[in-house]
Amino acid sequence: MYYMSDENPSLVRQWMTTVDETEKLTLESNWILKLQADFRSARVDDELMCATLLAAKEKWNYVADPHTAVAFSAAEQLGYCSLTSKCISEELQHQKCYAVAVLSTASPCKFQESVSAALGPQGWKDYFEDGFPIEAKDLLNKPERDLIMFRKQSLNLEIAQSNWQVELQNIIASGIES
Repeated sequence: MYYMSDENPSLVRQWMTTVDETEKLTLESNWILKLQADFRSARVDDELMCATLLAAKEKWNYVADPHTAVAFSAAEQLGYCSLTSKCISEELQHQKCYAVAVLSTASPCKFQESVSAALGPQGWKDYFEDGFPIEAKDLLNKPERDLIMFRKQSLNLEIAQSNWQVELQNIIASGIES
């Protein structure tokens, strides 16, 4: 919004205040046209995310996390192709596609429910046996720690941060020992 408004912080502040107060923002048509010139979007529901996750597994033997599956699906809906010259979705394969890079930042190991919904229980089992990160498997065998609760104290920020740092160092040190 800042760059779209030609770096006008007052206007952006006004827009954000409106959003904070009303939970919506109605832009004038000139701003909508400017946004549409640079941004496009697509809608991906759970069913389409699961279908895309399954298609990526079948096509590339790649188990994506749900966020990456959404990105693959949205990119294809917007006319971009994935790693090959054809799109995952059969309905979109007849369209002209443009190359796209999808940056995946999550691991499917954190999304057992979604991956199982897309690949089925056997698909999750296969992934767990062959693709699940070893470091994540190691974590599953460690005991859970008790929740650390810091009560709100009338400490200044520097003392509170120092207390957090000491606690964090204790946690790290105890993790190294176990």
